[in-house]
Amino acid sequence: MSVCVMPALLLLFAQVQSPMMGLEDRSMNSRDRSLAAVADQETDPAKYRAKAKALYLHAESLLKRDLGMEAAQTFSSVIEQYPFSRYAVMAELGHALSLAAQGESEGALAGFTRFLKQHPGHPKTVDVRYAIVTTNWSERPGDFILLPPPHERDLEDARGTLIAANAFLRQHGADERAAEVRKIKRAARSLLYRQALFLAHWTADQGRPHAALVRWTSLREEFAEQPLSAKDELWSAALTQRVAKTPLKLPKEPELYPAAPVVKDGQRP
Repeated sequence: MSVCVMPALLLLFAQVQSPMMGLEDRSMNSRDRSLAAVADQETDPAKYRAKAKALYLHAESLLKRDLGMEAAQTFSSVIEQYPFSRYAVMAELGHALSLAAQGESEGALAGFTRFLKQHPGHPKTVDVRYAIVTTNWSERPGDFILLPPPHERDLEDARGTLIAANAFLRQHGADERAAEVRKIKRAARSLLYRQALFLAHWTADQGRPHAALVRWTSLREEFAEQPLSAKDELWSAALTQRVAKTPLKLPKEPELYPAAPVVKDGQRP
């Protein structure tokens, strides 16, 4: 009898030690979960809506508790499991908001933009445009002591904020958040003005007064509402005098049809 038992024990031991057993179990579990998700599709419309709503509200509660990663996963579950529910559309917005809460601004902005394109006229359009403003503005350079000042760094997010704020105010100027958007817009314009002023000074320091004066003139036209400090006023006056005393030397353009060289007697051209 012991001879019959030993091969069975050896086979069982080999199965337990085999690494493929765990992979098979995991693949079976994954397949079972997929089948369960398909089988869970509710055919009763009322129950279908109720389940979609319950899962969506759970995702919302996670987002309110600043659990962005868990909220994003749950919103994705709403979209995948209940694609024909109105909560699937709301979950698209919730997923983008969850990404923004995690600091994934690029993915969040892509989600907001996609929502506006796919659902024009949706009641949540105003919330989406407001989220685009705040997400862009939250990504602007900060005042970190070991880095250059914000106006000396890339301000692509500030420019995006300005574009989004103009779109919000143009479409939803009567919204209660319009005052906050106007405040953000003023701050973005102030930051961009300081960058343009910095570039004008830098150009003058590089020995290019004419180009610096062009920068100065254009930035004062674009940001006319920005206050002019006494220091900048004196600098612009000195720059204007410097340009007047330094005539602009343009490079000589090459002749398209140069004159033929004059040939003298006995000499080659």
